[in-house]
Amino acid sequence: MLKGAISRDTKRTRRNPRPAHPEPAKRHPAAALLALHQSIGNQAVLRMLAGQNQAPSAPAIAEKVIDSAQAGGNPLIDEQTPAPSGSNTPPAAPLAPRAGIEYFTVSWQKNPKAGPYNARLKLHYLAKFRDDGVHDPQCAEFRQNAMATYECTAGTHKGDKADTSPLHDDHYSRDDDLKKRPRTSADFESEDNPGVKMGHTEHDDVIDFNFTAEQMIVDICQTPNKEIAHIGPNSARITGADPRTYSDVPDIFEVFG
Repeated sequence: MLKGAISRDTKRTRRNPRPAHPEPAKRHPAAALLALHQSIGNQAVLRMLAGQNQAPSAPAIAEKVIDSAQAGGNPLIDEQTPAPSGSNTPPAAPLAPRAGIEYFTVSWQKNPKAGPYNARLKLHYLAKFRDDGVHDPQCAEFRQNAMATYECTAGTHKGDKADTSPLHDDHYSRDDDLKKRPRTSADFESEDNPGVKMGHTEHDDVIDFNFTAEQMIVDICQTPNKEIAHIGPNSARITGADPRTYSDVPDIFEVFG
């Protein structure tokens, strides 16, 4: 009975030999926790010591975004890189000269010299151009597009008719200044006297004359020529025999810069 028991113990010992040292998992829970704390503490100390000799790593995303359009191509980073002090960046080029207006005025009226043999309107143009460090009066040009229709239905010139449609450049410019000012001047004044040509109107002529025009100030220093002021198109009409009727005559139009 005793021998059989010994024999079974021996066999059990051979199948499951007892380890020389207990496995960590079989340690007492308090001992395992203490070992873990010691290990973590040692690692923290090592990291702290190592960090004294290393620069801190940069954050993956900047905290302040000035302009996301300036991102350097990294989808995780938005940042603005200011130009270093004393950089070689050249200064901005000065602005090209340009035209500017203080005001631009166009007035319409019956021509003061109108009569039995003179069926005409009168248009008057007045402009003040800017002249400063940015604007140059020489860049400002005056232009007018115009068209007219005419027909005489009775009288000496019955059957006469003309048509200059559509609106077209009738070649007005700063060269038509009434006081012959140079282009360097900030002032401009001119006029137009549209109507039936002298010698083609008698007091008995029944006429129908229509005139349409638009006026522009353009900047010839820009490409393409840029309008900086525009008035019209406006129209007026002269009808009948003497004394004729001047109808729909516009008054005064003003544009301020």
